[in-house]
Amino acid sequence: MKDYFMKGLATILFLTFTVISYGQDTASNELKPTPTGFVKYSLNKRLSFFPFTSAKQIKLVSFHLQDDAIKGQQRRSYSIPLLNGKVDLSKLTDVVELNSSQIDSLTDILYNDCSKWTLIEQSKVMCYMPRNAIVFYNQKNEPFEYIEICFECLGFKTSSNEIISPDKCDIMFKELQLLFERYGLSTKMSNK
Repeated sequence: MKDYFMKGLATILFLTFTVISYGQDTASNELKPTPTGFVKYSLNKRLSFFPFTSAKQIKLVSFHLQDDAIKGQQRRSYSIPLLNGKVDLSKLTDVVELNSSQIDSLTDILYNDCSKWTLIEQSKVMCYMPRNAIVFYNQKNEPFEYIEICFECLGFKTSSNEIISPDKCDIMFKELQLLFERYGLSTKMSNK
């Protein structure tokens, strides 16, 4: 009986180590982004995309969710604060107007980050409670379009179908979040 038990144990151990050893593969099978040879959009081309082409000013903004969303009450949708269909500037908590160099960085992230990698993966989280946006201002210094962003679920929505939407990928959202934070904007939930 003892020999039978030892042979069985030896067989189980052998099979276990064989399976574990077989499962250990080289790093060559890891999913890593690799360059595609993509030719980047020039700054002039990126600025020709709507709404960049029509904007007199571009601002990065952050805002708080309404109190009822923070307390867990049901809301039909979460979005940038609006008043009469326009961005409610009084509800924005952080606002940074971009200069031409900063617009170059922003558009490079939006339109060049995802396409230059072969692995274009996007995480899927269904929270969508945005706290940031890119707001486009017209000649009258009025907001006319925006791209709303949720960095927690890696999602965005545009104010109209006319906006040339950026590609979506985790790399782009991470770079965009770092850009917002570098300019002093909050990108996380706050209970203020």
